[in-house]
Amino acid sequence: MSLFNKVAFYPTLFYNVFLSKVSSRRWYDRIDDTVLLGALPFRGMTKWLVNPLAHVYEIGRHSSLPDVYAFGRPYPLLDVNAWPAYFNRVISIFQFCIFLFVNNIPDVYKIKVEENVKGVVTLNEDWELEDFCNTEKEWAAVGVTQLKVPTVDFTASPSHEKICRAVDFMIKYRNEQLGSVYVHCKAGRTRSATVVACYLVKVHGWNPEEAIAHIEEKRPHIWLREKQLASIQHYYNTSIRTDKQKGA
Repeated sequence: MSLFNKVAFYPTLFYNVFLSKVSSRRWYDRIDDTVLLGALPFRGMTKWLVNPLAHVYEIGRHSSLPDVYAFGRPYPLLDVNAWPAYFNRVISIFQFCIFLFVNNIPDVYKIKVEENVKGVVTLNEDWELEDFCNTEKEWAAVGVTQLKVPTVDFTASPSHEKICRAVDFMIKYRNEQLGSVYVHCKAGRTRSATVVACYLVKVHGWNPEEAIAHIEEKRPHIWLREKQLASIQHYYNTSIRTDKQKGA
């Protein structure tokens, strides 16, 4: 984990929560009968993702407030040894803001339709999940299997091996009709969109452009840059184009 990633994580997460409230952006979107592509699945979302009969959102049940009373503790600004404490205090403030925004505006996560999520594909690193999301055991406790394929945010794209694992996981749920799979990173725009595009390539035999266009119809704000596009193209070349050439 780089210092930049941790510094940028909380502001950008709060920004995405804010946009989901004030713009047309949705927290997640259904891509097909099996796959949902979205942002971090907060603990409070578990009930309506997994159990469509749960109509009561229990504010703060699984959340814990950061130590807000520590915010006012003075630290000498010029004391280099105190800088980590300043940094942790800033992180706590962002955690607190996100907590308030998520839990005091429950209609952001209102129950909509039956999603029947039985699998989760997580592309976040573990530290991104600590404060807001279910652990693997917590998912299992509600009958959901989690596959972790951690990928660094901002600068990286999922490796080919991780893409293959994620795609195989989604296809298993599709073929065996095991339920829906929620595929996510932090914002549901880049890391997770990459593996979902590869899933569509595999399932439909589409080229990368067709797969990306389909996702953009469902979730217009995805953001695939050069590295992610190269990963999707590589997956297509190795998994689809090769098969077509053999068939020919």
